[in-house]
Order: sequence, then structure tokens, then C-alpha cells
Amino acid sequence: MRKVLASLLITALAAVCADDSKWSIPDQEKFLKTARVVEISDAGKGYTKSQKAMLDDGKRNLLFVGRLEKRKGAKYLLRAFVGIHARHPNTRLIVVGEGGLRKGYERAMKAAGVEDVVFAGFVPEAELPRYYASADICCSPATGHESFGIVLLEAMASGKPVVASNIDGYAQVLTHGVEGLLVRPKDPDAIAQAVEQLLNSPETRMAMGEKGRLRAQEFSWERVAQRVLSYYERLLYERAEMQRLAAAEAEA
Repeated sequence: MRKVLASLLITALAAVCADDSKWSIPDQEKFLKTARVVEISDAGKGYTKSQKAMLDDGKRNLLFVGRLEKRKGAKYLLRAFVGIHARHPNTRLIVVGEGGLRKGYERAMKAAGVEDVVFAGFVPEAELPRYYASADICCSPATGHESFGIVLLEAMASGKPVVASNIDGYAQVLTHGVEGLLVRPKDPDAIAQAVEQLLNSPETRMAMGEKGRLRAQEFSWERVAQRVLSYYERLLYERAEMQRLAAAEAEA
């Protein structure tokens, strides 16, 4: 679907850019990589029996998706989870992603005596919807330098509430108290408080999940393509109008 829409969009842009050397037509693959859009996936499908047994056993699942590097802030979520799990033993943290810090994180959790942490490692993009479907709350404790909250939109598109750091890239996607909760960066206590607030209120989780799903639809390929096409149609109209006025002045 993404490639079809990108191809149609670029074809339309080609028509707009015709006969004007100042405008260029984007390469389709580059366009696909840089466009800020989210595929609204059917997140509930595709479980294997073993995944159902591991992730859908009645425990409340917290989900982290991202590379295990410093700026993603996983260590603050792990520290928070030690306290969360002590107060809510029926919780589990699922960590999706690889990175050089993984072994250290695994040792830290073992030393803390917390068993309900699943390090899933690298997960192909096609399988991520299964993990989002299993989650009760999605957490993104990045410390900064996030240009756009794609991982938040993926969670929101799956109808899940989000606990995320209050940083620029995330605050432009998620409104505090609407689709989830924003917390101070690098603050395990703030993360724990926000997560437990949602754990204690299934109604709030459901309401935020539904609002998040609606918000994510604003970034779907169909919506983004329509906005871009409308923009270029306006440019085309303005160019034609300028040409008309120039022709009228030349005749005067």
C-alpha cells in the first residue's frame, strides 16, 4: 500500500512540476524513507501458539520498542520496572530491540531479582504488530534527539496508551492526558508513577488507546498523501494565476 500511494503521489507531483525547472520530482525510495507517516496495521493478527502462551497469559504487559542505546533511555524504564513489579507482581516488561547495552541490562535485572523482563531482541517490522497487540501500556523513555515520535504513533495506531518522555519529538505527537502521559526525561520515579496510574485504571487505558488510534490516523499514508496533493494543487493554481497576470500585464 505504501509503495502504491507513493507512486501515485509522485506521478501527481510530476504533473505539477512539469515545465518548471525550479521544482524537482522526489525519488520514490527516498520519499518512502523520509515521509512521516504510519501504516495503520491490523495489530491483532499473526500470533503463534508459543507467542500467545508467552505474552497473553493474563499478565499486564509493558512494551518497549527501540535500540538498546543510551539515548533511548531503556535503563530508566528498567529501573522503574523494579519498583512497578514489586507493587504489581502481575506485570511483565517486554523489551524489543538490540544494541550494545543489552547484556548489561540483562545482568542488572538478574541482579535485581526481577524475572518478568523479556528481552525479545530484534523483531522484524512485520512481526511488531503482534507485540503491540499484547501490550497494555507502551513506554518510550528516550532522553532526547528524537525528531519525530514514530514509535509512539505505532503504539497509538494499535490502540495502546503511551507513557513517554516529555521531549520535543514526542510532545508534537502525543498530548499529555489524552493519548497517554508525558513524564520528565531520565526519571524512573516519574515513569513508575505514570505507568501505575494507568495500571490502576483500565478505563483510562481504554479511553487513551481509542484517542490514540484516532490521532494516529492523522498520520496515515492516505491522509498525508491527500495533504501533500492539496498543497501542490494550490501551488499549481498559484503558478497559473501568476502566469495569467503576467500575460495580462504584457498585453496592457
